[in-house]
Amino acid sequence: MSSSGILTAVLYDDGATVPGIAQDIARSWSEDGLRVCGLLERQIPRPGRRRCDMLVTELFSGEELPISHDRGALARGCILDTDGLLRAAELTRHALAAGAERAIFNKFGKTEAEGGGLRETIADAIARGIPTVVFVPRRNLESWREFAGDLAVEIEAVSLCATPAVA
Repeated sequence: MSSSGILTAVLYDDGATVPGIAQDIARSWSEDGLRVCGLLERQIPRPGRRRCDMLVTELFSGEELPISHDRGALARGCILDTDGLLRAAELTRHALAAGAERAIFNKFGKTEAEGGGLRETIADAIARGIPTVVFVPRRNLESWREFAGDLAVEIEAVSLCATPAVA
């Protein structure tokens, strides 16, 4: 990512591009011998359901955790299991304390925009001086900017689709 800042926001409109870009960044860092932590989301479609199951993998430990509630076939609205997300965040905070050298977070979502979720974990990474990448949906850009202030360099996800991202 950027060498000019410790915090990089990858802005996107289409969430479908995020998993591939995030995995490429994490893989590149790992191949460079860096100890990587953070969360990558995987969505698992459920036949006959409006919503998929959401899992995150904490990269330092390799642990995979569910972060969604199964609210039934006709569920609308948010299915985020905030307890599951907070368990995943805590794993990442342990990784930060254990010597992770890079951090990546798949989304500054609605929960973070409202003041919860991964905010403390992202702040912990920044406070430790660990280069951190956070994917930010454009709909949450104002909240992100309030959170990050002038610490973040912003880049467009589409600019990373054609070129492998490295830090």
